[in-house]
Amino acid sequence: MSHRRLIDIDTIRTFRPVAENIDAERVNIYIDEAERLDILPAIGGELFKMLRNLGVITIDEDGTQLADEDGTPIVSMEEGELPSDVHFLLDGGYWDRGDCGGVVRFEGIRAAEAYFAYARLVRNNSYSVTRFGVVVKESDDSSPASGTAIAAIAGDAYKIGEEYLRGTIAWWNATHAAQGDKLTPVRRRKFVAVGD
Repeated sequence: MSHRRLIDIDTIRTFRPVAENIDAERVNIYIDEAERLDILPAIGGELFKMLRNLGVITIDEDGTQLADEDGTPIVSMEEGELPSDVHFLLDGGYWDRGDCGGVVRFEGIRAAEAYFAYARLVRNNSYSVTRFGVVVKESDDSSPASGTAIAAIAGDAYKIGEEYLRGTIAWWNATHAAQGDKLTPVRRRKFVAVGD
């Protein structure tokens, strides 16, 4: 079954500048990695699957479109049909932490994912695998950034994504504690980039 990504390259552009001539399909690789490696472990498979399949037409194993008894195509829930708490999960909002700090802002899953994908884009986009090995693409109008600069920019973006995700999960857990519907993110290993 096909799926819909939670974000696209234009979502990333709302947070960080990305050149217009970058191939969206290349960026989708980093978006998919961010979803699978950062977002999925944090929110769990059931919630992640529901969000990724919003508006997707349900297909049976043979590829035949499923329909109800009236012949109307069956589609999964559209984004506009989501409960308000799931909209907040996706796009952030404000919440009152009560005695713990008053009204605070959290950014939501999409903002966190945009920063995770951007960090991967910065780290990897200038490299291409050719039949002659891994090369760095250059042109007359630009020069490549140093490995240290790339690591710093990517690291900064990744830390922002982690903080946005942490704030979103804190909101979800605080507002869903009574239902026992807490999110427990998986701890990730840290990687250290070695620069020039």
